[in-house]
Amino acid sequence: MKLVKILDIVNQIEKSSFFKLLDSYSDIIKDDINIPNGGAKCINDSFEIKKLFDRVADLYCNDLNRRIDFDPQLLLLSNIIVRDGNAILERNWLEQLYKNEHLKLAENIKQFQTTNSDEPKFRDYRIFRACASEAYKNDEQINRDCQITRDEKSILNVLAREFEFSHAEMLTLYAAETPIPKLDIDTLISLIKDSGLGFYSRKNLKVYIPDEVIGLLQNILNIELPNKYFRRILKQLQPSQLNRIIKKYNISFSPEQKADNEVKVRAILAAGVSVRNVLLRDIHQPGISKTEVKDFLSKILYDLNIDLQKIGASPDERLDLIIDYFKKIDCQDHIDMSSEAFENFIYDINLAVPQMNDRLRDEFELYPEQVMNLTVLSDYNIKPRDITYLMTETELSKFCETKQISTRGNTIKNILDKYGDMKSRLLENYSVIAARDVNALKTNNINIKEGQLGAKFEELTKVIFSKLNFNIDDKLKAEINSNKDKIDIIISLGNDRIIIVECKTAKEVEYNKYSSLSRQLKSYHKLCKSKNFQAVRTILVAPDFSKDFVDECIKDWELELSLVTADGLLELLKIFTEKKMQEFPIGVFGNNLKLDADKARSILER
Repeated sequence: MKLVKILDIVNQIEKSSFFKLLDSYSDIIKDDINIPNGGAKCINDSFEIKKLFDRVADLYCNDLNRRIDFDPQLLLLSNIIVRDGNAILERNWLEQLYKNEHLKLAENIKQFQTTNSDEPKFRDYRIFRACASEAYKNDEQINRDCQITRDEKSILNVLAREFEFSHAEMLTLYAAETPIPKLDIDTLISLIKDSGLGFYSRKNLKVYIPDEVIGLLQNILNIELPNKYFRRILKQLQPSQLNRIIKKYNISFSPEQKADNEVKVRAILAAGVSVRNVLLRDIHQPGISKTEVKDFLSKILYDLNIDLQKIGASPDERLDLIIDYFKKIDCQDHIDMSSEAFENFIYDINLAVPQMNDRLRDEFELYPEQVMNLTVLSDYNIKPRDITYLMTETELSKFCETKQISTRGNTIKNILDKYGDMKSRLLENYSVIAARDVNALKTNNINIKEGQLGAKFEELTKVIFSKLNFNIDDKLKAEINSNKDKIDIIISLGNDRIIIVECKTAKEVEYNKYSSLSRQLKSYHKLCKSKNFQAVRTILVAPDFSKDFVDECIKDWELELSLVTADGLLELLKIFTEKKMQEFPIGVFGNNLKLDADKARSILER
């Protein structure tokens, strides 16, 4: 969950630890960010707080790294938090995960203590443990409490890296020499808040870890990719390649587990092995050439249907591009299909694979009983593609057969394309959505709740303007909007010049509320001016406009308002596409006049 959304959930007291950390950097950034005398707590806008956090992110990361290095408890907690699905944690669930992690750590320590001296890694384990023991106990010689300093920890980190330990191996060997006592849940929550890892809502009894902080933790712990993307890669490997990883990192299974490929993939992910080491070295036979490694990575790109503009000249460059690709899509909010299509997808998957709910809970360590719904999946940043990669080949084939989806080529791509077509169907019904005609939508097999029609109309309007090659700037909109005034769409023209687009649905078909709308839009212009942006034009999109509304608009030249009907905007898109135009002429949106479908065609076909 994004930081902005969390800040809107927790109260002022629950933000205090976070604000205190931000204020500690105020002297460093006071020259380029305006911080009130009362500190961050006096900033009421969540987006302004996000801007402040972005500005100090490097400093925040350094301090978080220092705290994790100094406190093994934070290292253990970070190991839990950074895993998929643990960005939102129920109080009781956090307590259970922490107990599970402690238990697993104790079992791993016991296993390492019985490592056979004939095993290849025995010497590396012995050296690391001896160094960790010396670093921890050498304080006794000067009559101080035993602890490992940050300098000593940095040396141990270098040792672990050179020995190519997995994250689980390093943590286990470290904990074998440095006791990590169990903490109660209240102490754990306080540690999370005070260290800057996250927030706690007493009302919801939940811990929230911002996506932005998880990104910092991944850098600190040298985690190249979230597990859900690494899982996609591992599922493309041969059983023999998985076995090499398991042998290299001394990964074991409980006696009752059948070590099939799914179990092996889970165990590898839990061990926290390096994506880079696995793909460039661990899975390959000795003596493999660089060309063969590059060919292998190219096959991964093909199997995962990843289309990159360039693929890199060396194995390292090619892998960097693959990692960068996954990091970028992880930061994106869009899901390649509409929310309605996602809901239909969830419904269909539930019918086809009834166990998917439990499978998702297991894979992502989710607490809610029912996770197969749009709200939960969106909060945990789980997308349709993540779900399809949890399906077996048999389940994918059967699902395609049931839904009449082609299995030629990439099956997962075919499934997602099928549901992605929902956006085209919604655009075809754009005018019907504008008129809030629920019955007509149902006749066209589109199920949208009436309360969602306004938001859906705005979303589709953004899609149309994007297809007209306008620069929809959501980031700028977030910066300009206030708690009182919320502009629907902002088009950036550059040089601090913008176009405001307002979207209105109306059951009466003709929109006729000019006086209230005029006040609203003038307030928007005033807001933009206060943020040093010039709104050069305002476009109002609605199903249609009454004669009185148009007459009132003609008299008001202050707004430079363009009236565009839903049919008119669709017609503009149709002609723009037919003529293969590269740039849309802004002058088409005339001032104070209604642009409908007929007028749109006559203007653009001149």
